[in-house]
Amino acid sequence: MTAIDPMTAYMASCACRRFVWGKWDCCLFASDVVHLLTGHDPATGLRGAYSTEEESLRVVAAHGGLRRMCIDRAHLSLVAPPYRSGDIGIARCPRGPHAQGYVVLWQGRFYACAPEVGLYPVHSKHVQEVYRCP
Repeated sequence: MTAIDPMTAYMASCACRRFVWGKWDCCLFASDVVHLLTGHDPATGLRGAYSTEEESLRVVAAHGGLRRMCIDRAHLSLVAPPYRSGDIGIARCPRGPHAQGYVVLWQGRFYACAPEVGLYPVHSKHVQEVYRCP
């Protein structure tokens, strides 16, 4: 029997999860990966602390934005290509609900984000910077 690596198992477990602000959203999706890879949960004290997009934006702003949260709370380092599975990116769309930014995860061939249900691929042109767990 072949063992499934923890990252593959985590991604499979996300396939049918429903997006819920403060319970499972793009930041908590990435925080779970950091916790899986390092044992450190960067979302301690944040899970359940917000329940709407507006509240989540306030939480992110209070912590200095997504970039500061990646560095200060998750202890990630900015990296250049080549990227590894589990690297976390900050993506931006030119307009729409994610113009403020959202968090994506590199999966070897594409970035994945947490939409309304499951996971969704994100084009690399939207990813502005990529971070890696220590």
